[in-house]
Amino acid sequence: SSGVHADVTSFVINTLGAMQGGVVAMLLDAAGDHHAAHELGGPTRIRSLEIHYMRLARVGPIRATARTVGTIGSALLIRVELTDEGQDDQLATVASLVVEREDR
Repeated sequence: SSGVHADVTSFVINTLGAMQGGVVAMLLDAAGDHHAAHELGGPTRIRSLEIHYMRLARVGPIRATARTVGTIGSALLIRVELTDEGQDDQLATVASLVVEREDR
């Protein structure tokens, strides 16, 4: 598995004092894309992204960890879990991505 980290700063919080949903989505996308590029050996494109927001990520740092859970043809099915390390690694968001190698 592979992942990305981000801090919760004033630039990424919403009016509830938590990381903005759009920033969370970018972290999920980045973790999934990075993982797929490593697994597929080159540039990738994300075909689909399904996000389930379960709790607010308020403290940080925030960690998004990706792992392959299967394949769909030549594409990878990837699960990304976003946890808040500052809240005892509570699971905040999960995502499923279908990622394929980008053939230019």
